[in-house]
Amino acid sequence: MFEFLKPKEKYKNYYDCLIITPWSDFQSLDKYQKISAFTIEGINDKDTLFEIYKNNLLDNKDLSAPTKASIKNVGISLKEISYRKNRYLHLAKTIKNYWQKKELSMSHYWYFSTRADTGEEIKLNGIVEDKNNPLFDKHYPPNFFYDHTSVRAYRKEDIDKKHPNHKKFNDICFTPEPDFDFNIPEYIFEKFGVKQ
Repeated sequence: MFEFLKPKEKYKNYYDCLIITPWSDFQSLDKYQKISAFTIEGINDKDTLFEIYKNNLLDNKDLSAPTKASIKNVGISLKEISYRKNRYLHLAKTIKNYWQKKELSMSHYWYFSTRADTGEEIKLNGIVEDKNNPLFDKHYPPNFFYDHTSVRAYRKEDIDKKHPNHKKFNDICFTPEPDFDFNIPEYIFEKFGVKQ
């Protein structure tokens, strides 16, 4: 899909999996379909979405004047478009980082941190778990539509030294959004063979 486009090579494989989807259609998809759908909250015009996908996400170029006008008519600022579009960049980074960390043979522990300051996401801040914990079948980021959680890998001898006051999943009551209650990097790999 979209082979003629030239996105940043780092995340090309994941971006190629995305299907342009109007926001109104996105609402009726199941959680697995949503992960491979490119949409922007509030935008239903496919041409507008395609240009955001092509110019903004893939090529990091400015949008055309007609597309900017179309977005303005919907009542969404260009700054907000950038924020909403960047969830795909974060998803791509999460997928790539997941497999890099999973394949680090010496680093058995994952440390969670987030920029969030409210809501469920903040509960993950400071969590440390063994990377083979079956909880990651459900709780590996993203756990929310706009999830900014990052994960770092550590060796056993380093984790207590660097994060002595860390928490475990059992220490918190945490509920992901229903559309994000599965391991998305694993699903993307199983469905599309993509690890980056």
